[in-house]
Amino acid sequence: MRRIVPSVVVGIALIACLGCAGRQLSKGVELRLRLVKEGLAPAANLDEAVHETAEILRRRLERVGLREFWVGLVGENEIRVQVPNTGSRELERAKEIVTRRGKLAFMVEAADDALVGYKYPEAPLKHRWLPFAEKEKAGEAATHMLVEDAELVTGANIAQAYHGYDEFGKSEIHLEFDNEGKRKFAEVTEKNVNRRLAIVLDGVVQSAPRIDEPIPSGQARIRGKFDAEEAKDLSVMLDSGELPASLELLEERSFDTTEGKEE
Repeated sequence: MRRIVPSVVVGIALIACLGCAGRQLSKGVELRLRLVKEGLAPAANLDEAVHETAEILRRRLERVGLREFWVGLVGENEIRVQVPNTGSRELERAKEIVTRRGKLAFMVEAADDALVGYKYPEAPLKHRWLPFAEKEKAGEAATHMLVEDAELVTGANIAQAYHGYDEFGKSEIHLEFDNEGKRKFAEVTEKNVNRRLAIVLDGVVQSAPRIDEPIPSGQARIRGKFDAEEAKDLSVMLDSGELPASLELLEERSFDTTEGKEE
């Protein structure tokens, strides 16, 4: 698991800068964010979780190639992110990168007999329905998949994630697991040959390939209906680490301190 080194909080206003060499931007868009405390692990420390979140956001923005940005901490549980206002598409991209939790899990599709007598949204004990991104994009009628309610391998076991291409030139995400993840993934694939393995990101099934044979290599791929930019951003998100809890967007505002303007 990745080790996060907390940033140092400086200044009377309790603002810590984690990007842009300690300088706030003079013009751009600022996002005010708050960590949803209820989503933290029971033993988690709020202060440490907020600092970890800010550091993960800094890594994400840096790795997607954003040259200018600022990440700051204000008070007990508020994170502010400033990015250049370079257009609506780039702004939405930055917001997506910042606000998504990046929670990855591998789950096994329910056995056929578990479906007997159940239709969405009703689910048998120890099972749950999850939205299926590929089916939703294709406009299929059945847009959910029933899975066993157990996260068998998670993003905590990822050693590396990066963008790549399949044999047809379509974008995909390549994953390499750490030693623990490699062992778990080999075990999961060995026990579930001929069943589908749901690859779940932030509660949505991205793809569900059938397990043809055990996979001891410690490598996996996420395929879906996303373009190269989406695949790169998702790779960065997974490689930078999962946020300890979801983020709530409190406010989004444009600012221009060079002319004393604020919208």
